[in-house]
Amino acid sequence: MRRAYSALLGLLAIVLLGTGCATIRTRPLTWDVLPFSGDSDWLGPKGSPARIVGGDLILQGQRVRTDTPYEAPVVIECTVELEDRLAPDGFFGLEFVPIGSPRDTGPANFRRFRIIYRNAAAKSGHDALDMYAGDAASGQKILWGEEPFTVEARKPYAVRFEVLADQMRITINGTAYDLKDVKIPYKQFYIQLVGWQPTDRWHVRNFSIH
Repeated sequence: MRRAYSALLGLLAIVLLGTGCATIRTRPLTWDVLPFSGDSDWLGPKGSPARIVGGDLILQGQRVRTDTPYEAPVVIECTVELEDRLAPDGFFGLEFVPIGSPRDTGPANFRRFRIIYRNAAAKSGHDALDMYAGDAASGQKILWGEEPFTVEARKPYAVRFEVLADQMRITINGTAYDLKDVKIPYKQFYIQLVGWQPTDRWHVRNFSIH
């Protein structure tokens, strides 16, 4: 069963490559489709592997990762859209993880930018943007934010994420946010995308890295 599932993930990675939905400079960008984190204590639905529907990359609770590592400076651009605000809360995440990070568990070390929505049932605040850090030695913390933001279902958000040597800059639909002194601590890193919660469907299109 595990071999069959691995083969399915590999096939999906080829399908994602074949759509031409993502490019790096002049070369196609291959996504590695990751399974649901095996170390998660989440008891709810596990979502679905990332897939292409109508030219959109659909994220539903499971990650994809670039098969090529990058290093600063780099610019990431894409358009993100949430179908519906179905869960108490959820987010689109753009993650940076060091080389050697496992495929089948949640990353122990990461930097994660989030576009977060929260419905009334969440009782934990409002829609926001933030930059979150995880470190195996020192735990997790928010590096930037929460910055107030409004997430509307079926509204496209054009995201430009600049990773510089000593800071980051994010632009969403023309509004810029400077994350001063926030940087990626790994010389080389993979880029991951995740859409949470598993009941939600996040659409990603026009993805590029340059």
